[in-house]
Amino acid sequence: MEMQVKALAGLDIPPRVHRRILEFLNSAGRPSDLMEAIQSVSHGRGRRRIAQPIFDERLARTVFDHRESLGAYGFHDLRQLLEIDGLTSAHIHTLHEHFGPAAYGQWRILDYNTRHPDGRAMDVAHAALLHTGKVLFIPADYDSEGWPTPIWDPTDESSPKFEYPVSNPDYALFCGGHSFLSDGRLLVVGGGGDRNVTPGAVAGFKFDPVARSWTRTAGDMHHGYRWYPTVVTLGDFRCLITCGDGDGDMEVYNEARDRFDDITGDSRGFPNLYPGFHLLPNHTVFYSRTGWGSAGAQPATPDNESGFFAFSAPVAGSQSGTWTNITPAATNRVKGMSVMLLRAMSTNVRILVVGGASSTDNDTYEIIDVSNLTPSSAWNMPKPMPDKQSRRQCNAVLLPDGTVFVSGGIDTQFSPCALYLPDQDDWLPMERMLYIRTYHSVSLLLPSGKVMVAGGDGTPQIEIFSPPYLFHGPRPVISSAPQAVHHGETFHIDTRQADTIAKVVLVRPMAVTHQTDTEQRVIELSFSRIPGHGGRLEVTAPDGGFPHSLAPQGYYMLFILNRDGVPSEASWIALISPHRFTVLDRTPIASHKRHDDHMELWVVDASGTVRGNWWNGAWHEWYSLPNPGVRFPPRGHLAVLGRHEDHMEVFGISEDGVLRHIWWDGSNWQQWGTLGAPAAGLPPGAPLAVRSRVRDHMEVWVVAADGQVHAIWWDGTNWQGWYALPGATFPAGAPLASHCRHDRHMEIWGIDGTGTLRGNWWNGNWNGWYSLPTPPGGFGLVPGGHLAMLGRYEDHMEVWSIGTDDRLHGVWWHDNWQPWYTLPGPFSFPPGAPLGVLSRNEHYMEVWCVGDDDRLHGVWWNGSWEPWYTVGPMPIPERTPLATLSRNDDHMEVWCVAPDDPRPFMRTVHGVWWNGPWNPFYRLG
Repeated sequence: MEMQVKALAGLDIPPRVHRRILEFLNSAGRPSDLMEAIQSVSHGRGRRRIAQPIFDERLARTVFDHRESLGAYGFHDLRQLLEIDGLTSAHIHTLHEHFGPAAYGQWRILDYNTRHPDGRAMDVAHAALLHTGKVLFIPADYDSEGWPTPIWDPTDESSPKFEYPVSNPDYALFCGGHSFLSDGRLLVVGGGGDRNVTPGAVAGFKFDPVARSWTRTAGDMHHGYRWYPTVVTLGDFRCLITCGDGDGDMEVYNEARDRFDDITGDSRGFPNLYPGFHLLPNHTVFYSRTGWGSAGAQPATPDNESGFFAFSAPVAGSQSGTWTNITPAATNRVKGMSVMLLRAMSTNVRILVVGGASSTDNDTYEIIDVSNLTPSSAWNMPKPMPDKQSRRQCNAVLLPDGTVFVSGGIDTQFSPCALYLPDQDDWLPMERMLYIRTYHSVSLLLPSGKVMVAGGDGTPQIEIFSPPYLFHGPRPVISSAPQAVHHGETFHIDTRQADTIAKVVLVRPMAVTHQTDTEQRVIELSFSRIPGHGGRLEVTAPDGGFPHSLAPQGYYMLFILNRDGVPSEASWIALISPHRFTVLDRTPIASHKRHDDHMELWVVDASGTVRGNWWNGAWHEWYSLPNPGVRFPPRGHLAVLGRHEDHMEVFGISEDGVLRHIWWDGSNWQQWGTLGAPAAGLPPGAPLAVRSRVRDHMEVWVVAADGQVHAIWWDGTNWQGWYALPGATFPAGAPLASHCRHDRHMEIWGIDGTGTLRGNWWNGNWNGWYSLPTPPGGFGLVPGGHLAMLGRYEDHMEVWSIGTDDRLHGVWWHDNWQPWYTLPGPFSFPPGAPLGVLSRNEHYMEVWCVGDDDRLHGVWWNGSWEPWYTVGPMPIPERTPLATLSRNDDHMEVWCVAPDDPRPFMRTVHGVWWNGPWNPFYRLG
């Protein structure tokens, strides 16, 4: 461990800071050089380099003369400053401030290494930041034991936290190319590792960060195996793939079809693998002339002609295009790295490239403006790096404040790092890094705002860099932000530091290998502070029109930065195209039948808006029921009832814990209304039970935050106040079931905190809670578990739930409650899972549930229970809620959210219907 230099003005000065101060003092050629030091400060929405005072003229002369008196080597210990008359502790503090972490950042070497499942150190060559906040590594020292790809949790820098996928690809993904799909999965194409196994790398593998599993694409690539290809996520639900073993051979991966399609017009070849590509906001793909070239320090073929590929109109979904070369450049940038710089609130786009292959000129960097490319476009003249260091296979990472952190690429330990300031076209030195990071090294931005570096010539250690902004004071905190928004949508961020916020940005996570990353981009968002709400920002998501090439669909890190340039920790947010209807998996669906020829569905979409769709012989487009300034939680429950044929009313609890409703009057949807909340508070998105006894009555029940059932009702004119039904305690937000046997009866049920089915009924007054306990020594019920009920006729009620034994159990009433019964079968179900039920007529009942095998299963009664059956091959995640309707005696329909189509950002609604036989599943996208 590094020892601290103590007893200097009460400061513990790390050796690296001590060394920098000595370098400053001993490198001064004249006294005036000691009067100021260069430092970066926050300026507007960016950072600028300015000179900060250190010593006044008199003291600078005194320090200089004292150094000269010490001999040729000058100061060797900061304690020698204490010998100088007039130098105080304030000056020591100033030196520490200007040469400490607040100016240079700070490296930390973790106490553990990247590792294989058996504990061996791992040499990583690929890294991707997943939307779970974890980092996926692909190793260079692979073996054939399942081709392991470890998943690292960077939140604990002291104890190793590695997971491994539950399923692995069937060949090594080392040497593949990758980028993120619109639903947050990582697509890796080609690879194969060493060339002797490369011919098998003809497909793509998709990694699901939540399921921790790899899935092979349905189709193989059209151009055979690819070794060292480049992949670019486009804004139209496709990924462009090029190169791999030296040829252009462009094709696209189509998320909708899970297959690959050819691209015509790929007339350009590339002399080097992993060509550096960037998707520009106008849907053009720019080639920065960087590439792999060769391993390590071996020579590489130069390619001095950058170019751009323009898709043919219409660009969305286009399968052709044209390459155009631009003015050749003189510097060989193979083995360099390029990044795209988006200028705040403007259409200006630049590309920065750093380093290269040739030691004669790879100590420089270049910039090109790619806002309006033509054949005459040209790179600016190369400029020298201020540290004059040659860089080969360095890493460049965009930070939330718009600066670029460059590390590695130098074949010595304690190599210098640098921070690029785009607004000034200038550089600042950063703290040196310990290990050599060149060939196979990877670096990426973490949600913490820190930078991770791993790999490189067999180095298993992980280094973490904390940029200077993390030492400039307290960090702002995002207390709430949406999980998903549409392009161009206005949304809210809650933060107690709203008055100090100067910038809001989205940062796309990196997926990097061999100094090639096509993903990273920092997008500044317009925002304002909401008057009268000191802790809320109103922010507009980026748009740019479809295809969304400025900000492709997918997951981003959302940062807020204060006036000192200090960023928050990131909050993950999904950016979704408004061209698509998308919902989260396991989103509940509300359904209603107005009459035999009309059905309607409602859900809360992934951005928190209530969406509806209706059938009158055919399904229509999804419509929105927006509530300006109000969001419902994605996966939030909705409830609907109709008092008569020309009335429908939808209820839901918004993110602020308020019950809201909107109704249709036979012609139009009215505006959202507010029904408030009981004093105990309502869990946002909680399940609701609703009933209408007569035309002039509606009632809504919910389990509030205190575990009591609370209700509110409408008397035909006004909503009455909230009331409670004490005597039973349920988990907050637990599902309820309700029923009306006739105009003077209502009954509700729920499973309380002890796992007991409880009921209460009204016949003019509420009669109190009763219990329907399960048999002693038998199955149990899940506290707060789902339940379903129906009544076939006035004197019948039946309730079902999945017990702790994974089986469906029911209990029924006809004058009295009968004993519990079990419906065994070949399928098992998650305890307490959602159910769907309906009765086509008084002699028939049917119950459905998604089993542990991720398939929809049903069982039916027409005097006795028939055997269980499976409805179609559609894979449906277990615990997925179901909605059901029957239009007539010969019709049943079931809906759920299912993931059969990988193209949507997340999921969409699917249905299946019966009219004698079961018909195939269909999609409502």
